[in-house]
Order: sequence, then structure tokens, then C-alpha cells
Amino acid sequence: MPISAWLGSKIPHAAGCGYFYRTQKLNKIAVSFCGDGSSSEGDFHAALNFGSTLSCQTLFVCRNNVYAISTFVDDQYSGDGISRRGLGYGIPSIKVDGNDLFAVYNATI
Repeated sequence: MPISAWLGSKIPHAAGCGYFYRTQKLNKIAVSFCGDGSSSEGDFHAALNFGSTLSCQTLFVCRNNVYAISTFVDDQYSGDGISRRGLGYGIPSIKVDGNDLFAVYNATI
């Protein structure tokens, strides 16, 4: 757990941990949680690029709470949601209703 947990600054740490797990052939994954506002931060994009190109054992979870640091998502980015950003980096991505416990569980197993 990094000291800095604001916005996207912790996402690269998870990618780095996932890279370590892969290089050491450990049966583990690193998990990073962030909000939709973080998906507009440079750290988010650097981490996804790092995670994708180096095949890191990392699960990136991004919650769309509709506001990003008080900026409505329609004013922040266009497109069909955050999951498409992962696809742009070649990362298998899925959009899940976070209020559906079983859908979230099934998406993460």
C-alpha cells in the first residue's frame, strides 16, 4: 500500500507489484481501485500501458461514481465509459453494474 493514495498516484504501484509477481512466477495479482476521475490522470494511462506491455498480473478496478473531483463525466471525457480505455491498451475489460454483487463477483473470479 503506497503512502500516496489520492487520485491516480497509486495505480502505477499496483502495476509494478503485478510486474514483480509475474517476473517471480508467483500465483498472485495486485489490485488497484480508483474512481472515474483518476482515469483522466496521467498515472492511470502510464499504469495501464505498463501493465499491458509487460503483462503485469494486475487487476485495475475503476468505479464510475459519475463525478470526478466535482466534474461531471460528460464534461470530462466522451465515449462509452471507462472500460473502453482499458481496451485501448489491449487489456481485457468488462463493464459491470457495481450495485450487482454477483456481477462484480463473477467479473473478478
